[in-house]
Amino acid sequence: PLPIPEAAFPETCEGESVVPVGVENGAAFNHAWTINGAAFSGTGANTAAPEFPNVACGDSAGLVLIQNIGVDGVILMCESEELVQPLNVVALAMPEVSAASPLCNGLDADFTFAETEDGSGCSPFSAAYEWTFVAGETSLGHSGIGPFTFPAGTFEDIQVTVEAQSSGADGTVCPSTDAFVFTMT
Repeated sequence: PLPIPEAAFPETCEGESVVPVGVENGAAFNHAWTINGAAFSGTGANTAAPEFPNVACGDSAGLVLIQNIGVDGVILMCESEELVQPLNVVALAMPEVSAASPLCNGLDADFTFAETEDGSGCSPFSAAYEWTFVAGETSLGHSGIGPFTFPAGTFEDIQVTVEAQSSGADGTVCPSTDAFVFTMT
């Protein structure tokens, strides 16, 4: 009988590396891996535990398992069907922050927030966000979405930093940070 390839891919953050588990191993087996339909030649390419770097939403890995079997002194190389499996990737949150222009010292400003990552090709994920407002080197002591009155002072620009954590179905937490700069008038 032909060998049956099996592999599981742990949930991994977008942009990180992943190593499959549960792959048949031993001296009698050779492994031929692909990534997104192309031959994989990276770290561990001919082993049961290759390291697929910089994974992205929608990536898939393939495996052909070759088993060397001795029959009456002849070595037969029995090749499996190809197993193609999508990788279990959690998308990084990609927030977008905008504000009315221009922003003026001492006046209220309303910042608008949107999540631009639709997660196409990725595992379902949820995201949590934390905001900080900084003027130059000074923290403005405000976080969160909604109206904000800028304190008195002369600021050339305001930087809004959004720290996000996207979480996958298996509990993998993937942090990301984005900064947005707004010019003050």
